[in-house]
Amino acid sequence: MLRNHRESQCAPERALASGVDSMAKILLVEDENVTNMVIQDRVEEMGHAVCGTAATGQEAIEQARAKQPDVVIMDITLKGKMDGIEAARQIREQFGIPVIYLTAYDDEETRKRAGATNPIAYLVKVFDDVDLQFAIEKALRKGKERPLGEAQKLADNSPDTHSCQHVSDDTVRATTVAETQR
Repeated sequence: MLRNHRESQCAPERALASGVDSMAKILLVEDENVTNMVIQDRVEEMGHAVCGTAATGQEAIEQARAKQPDVVIMDITLKGKMDGIEAARQIREQFGIPVIYLTAYDDEETRKRAGATNPIAYLVKVFDDVDLQFAIEKALRKGKERPLGEAQKLADNSPDTHSCQHVSDDTVRATTVAETQR
């Protein structure tokens, strides 16, 4: 069952408890249908609107252009030739939209590649809703940023960028990207 009928909900109207003025319009990039539906339900339960979905990197770029979301939640392994890291790089470079990685990959090489795109967060599946909500709120506070080319000149290696590191079957621990790259 596809959830495209919900994509019309791109004008969230409630304010977040944390004081952020509006809910996020989220582009969800995930190639596994069941995982996509679970994440979409969780994001919508938080009060955000999923304004588009994509299963490939190219679709993600097209959806980012068409929908102009506030945040992109990006899986790393996608269908097609382009992975989520390359798609995120292009989305940040072209549109300046903040990206949250939500992936099963937690190896050092993948984290380094992803870190080069200056994500808001790097969350490892299985993730905690609190960590995802925190990352979305941080993205909303930062707002739409300058395209990566301009931001890169400023060397935005913010040490407060959060990620999640899988500690046990039931626990995730939020860490900073700087901590994970040591």
